[in-house]
Amino acid sequence: MKDIVKALLHTIFFHRIFTALPPTTHEILDTTLPLITNPTSIPTTLETHLSTLLRYLDTPSQSTSTPSATLTLQFLERRRPRKTGWFGGKGEEETVWETWVIEVRVRGIERREMEAELQEGVKRVMGAVGGEAAGVVPPITEGGVEGGVFPWVMGVKRGTGG
Repeated sequence: MKDIVKALLHTIFFHRIFTALPPTTHEILDTTLPLITNPTSIPTTLETHLSTLLRYLDTPSQSTSTPSATLTLQFLERRRPRKTGWFGGKGEEETVWETWVIEVRVRGIERREMEAELQEGVKRVMGAVGGEAAGVVPPITEGGVEGGVFPWVMGVKRGTGG
């Protein structure tokens, strides 16, 4: 399960990094997908959040019969606030321009079903980042994108439904 969520996250980042990437892929459930190795902060942070996700799934809360958790990834845009008077805003503000929510539930399923779910997830990512959806990407401005990556935040929340 960790590998499936990791594969989806790497696929999302692959389509949201705007610099040249070393051509790296990995195979998961007979599907070849991109693997982000640089900047190294991305895989390191992903591993931290995936460990939290697995910990939540390994120790379900008392109110759930099926272990579940939600992982949220948000891409941010840095903007300079408009000056409003003499003491106009200094610094930058960050606004969310894209949010990804991955809900994970532990179920006993066959490999074919896992392959189908992975492929469906990748299709959803491709549909969301391509075509007309590409118009949601804010302009890349100096200082707004570090190393070709928009600022981003990720969080993991323990599931409540069962």
